[in-house]
Amino acid sequence: MWILTLPTRRKAVGAIARAAAPALPRRANPDDRMGGVMDAEISRSTIPAGRPCWRVTGHERIRTLLEDRRLDLNPDPKVATQWYQDSPLHRVLIRMAARPIPEGGTDHEERALRRATLSRMFAPTHLQRITPEICRVADELLDEMVARQPPADLTTDFSAPFCARAICELLNLPAEDIAKFRDWVVDHEERDMRRSLLGLKRLMSYVNTLIRDRREDPGDDMLSSLLATEEVDDAHAEMIPNIVAFLLGLGWQVPASAIDYGVLLLTTHPDQLDLFRKDPSIRANAVEEVLRLFSSSSAAIGGLDRYANTDLDIDGITIHKGEMVLLDIPAGNRDSRVFDRPDEFDIRRSPNPHLTFGHGFYYCNFNKIARAEVEIGLGAVIDRFPHLRLAVDPARLTYRDRPQTGVVSLPITW
Repeated sequence: MWILTLPTRRKAVGAIARAAAPALPRRANPDDRMGGVMDAEISRSTIPAGRPCWRVTGHERIRTLLEDRRLDLNPDPKVATQWYQDSPLHRVLIRMAARPIPEGGTDHEERALRRATLSRMFAPTHLQRITPEICRVADELLDEMVARQPPADLTTDFSAPFCARAICELLNLPAEDIAKFRDWVVDHEERDMRRSLLGLKRLMSYVNTLIRDRREDPGDDMLSSLLATEEVDDAHAEMIPNIVAFLLGLGWQVPASAIDYGVLLLTTHPDQLDLFRKDPSIRANAVEEVLRLFSSSSAAIGGLDRYANTDLDIDGITIHKGEMVLLDIPAGNRDSRVFDRPDEFDIRRSPNPHLTFGHGFYYCNFNKIARAEVEIGLGAVIDRFPHLRLAVDPARLTYRDRPQTGVVSLPITW
């Protein structure tokens, strides 16, 4: 999920499919019904990758189930093995980097431990410290774009390197190391287990060396601060390498896609772009609207997958232990009972209780840094180019798997 949470599955992964679609996705059809279930909020379905599930589409129902302890992140081990074998490289690496749930432990206990660890890593002081540097990085990358003359590919020339360097600032890593971890985890649609294991080995070797160096020679960064905390016990210490691996592997990719998608939305909605330029006070609000329409869920899944850890009954529907429950976040974010004119892009929308970062116990651990990257990145691009526009017809754009998850490239000119 974008949502930027570190997964606790052992090897559960999903395949990424590609499909072009309109710039603004349509919400689920409210006329689709399953007997006895209003608005098909819970219905039998099949994910695009071909596996059966119970699909949940209603905003409030999704919110409730995100906190339901009868649902876990972990699938059946047999399913996990199958997903590992047919999954793109970067998803294999990131899923495998997660700490397995200890014997006798639960998904919720592991999540609580992760939240405690991350609250230390993402303390406000660390984010405040790097904000000026992130702004400097944005300006530097845009200077380089201007020097090369238009057109430019916002994805490769700005969004991806900007977000990768933001992670480097958080961890106090040299920018030249970006090429290394990008090589190990960038999705090439590979399904080669040998290559996956080799990439994971190199990534984890880099991470373990980094942690050893920070213990021996701590600096002014969030990792050093966390490692120096006396309260770090064995469980926290075991989790830290996996969190760092997640940050290096995926922590920069999703915010970069959200920046691209935000620029795409603004440039194809001139009234909203004009409002964004004229009223800087609305920019945080604009980020929330971009995030409402954005999704990091692979088209192979189509939402957040959860697995029943016991038989449960929801409105007379029996979901058996081990079955997949798919929380359709894009549909929930366009629920007309919660959002007025849900298919419209409106940066003045308030309130905006979108579920892109999850809810409650499963609220995104990385939401603050993600929001900061998207707001700073969007603002820097829009401010730098008063005549910003797409360099190609929007209909010719190629999406990663669907519009909400971002474009493969975003040609712009100014």
